[in-house]
Amino acid sequence: MNGNGSSNGGTREALQGSSVSPAFAARVRKLEPGAGDGVFAARAAAPGVAWPEPVLLLHGGGNHAGHWRQVMEGYLPARQLSAIDLHGSGRTGLLERAREFSLDDEAELVEAEVRRLGGRAHVVGHSYGGAVALRVAERARVDVLSLAVIEPILPRLMLHLGETELFEQARRGVESFWELVRLNRHDTAMAWFVDAFNGEGTWRALPEDKRARLTAMAPGVALGTQALADNPARPEALARIAVPTTVLHGACTGARERRMAELAAQVIPGSRLAILPGAAHMSPLTHPGLVREAIVQHLRWAARPAGGHEVARNIPPEGGRRIAESECA
Repeated sequence: MNGNGSSNGGTREALQGSSVSPAFAARVRKLEPGAGDGVFAARAAAPGVAWPEPVLLLHGGGNHAGHWRQVMEGYLPARQLSAIDLHGSGRTGLLERAREFSLDDEAELVEAEVRRLGGRAHVVGHSYGGAVALRVAERARVDVLSLAVIEPILPRLMLHLGETELFEQARRGVESFWELVRLNRHDTAMAWFVDAFNGEGTWRALPEDKRARLTAMAPGVALGTQALADNPARPEALARIAVPTTVLHGACTGARERRMAELAAQVIPGSRLAILPGAAHMSPLTHPGLVREAIVQHLRWAARPAGGHEVARNIPPEGGRRIAESECA
């Protein structure tokens, strides 16, 4: 993306009603950003959509804008959808001053895209992208209309609120990851990272070319995890977020990811905690229809925010059958 958030000529296809254009669908199936500036976007052309404001999607660590491809292939009733590559992902490079990298650098990238979209947007973020979304809201330099964050990674929030054992587990794991990257053992580092968020054995099951692509991302992922570790995530800062906020976690996610989501919902005023049945941490990839429905429910709720903390357990599972937590693999 250019510094001013403008496009370098990438195309943006139209979403017609409940379907997408063939060109857009083909592009997202390839897991490729759709524009030369690191922006991956689509416009909804149907009149009378429920939300005229843009919806901006932020991917998790070790991914890129194509992380949202299956979510975006279905119909989201917003006039404009946009997903961007964060630093070191897809077509957005790492900053030259990488040693000073922080979530504020990611926030500036997001703020530039919000300005390109007209200066205001609903922001949805998953994992690392959820932490970035919250940082954008804390900075309050653009008009964030609402937030939906799926398992935002906020390790220091656990420390601030007394979850020291979970914090120490996270700290030890990420420090081991950094050491492997420092030793140029990038494949081993990414094997740990992938299995940590997807379940043991996931790395071994990946095709060789996929492992190679992920291995090449190790330096960027290391910078991202450092930015997360350095992110203060102070309760008092999160408590100043004054936009309708839904925090989501999968019913089958890990203890740390679940607790970070619960704590974020606890400290953000008037926020809403939603649970995705049958899903673990990588829900945009494993349960895209469920995540799409959660975003739609969030936008409906954000248009008429209710007071007080709410636990939303009414997000329907894919296939129409509610999956009990005991069924998690």
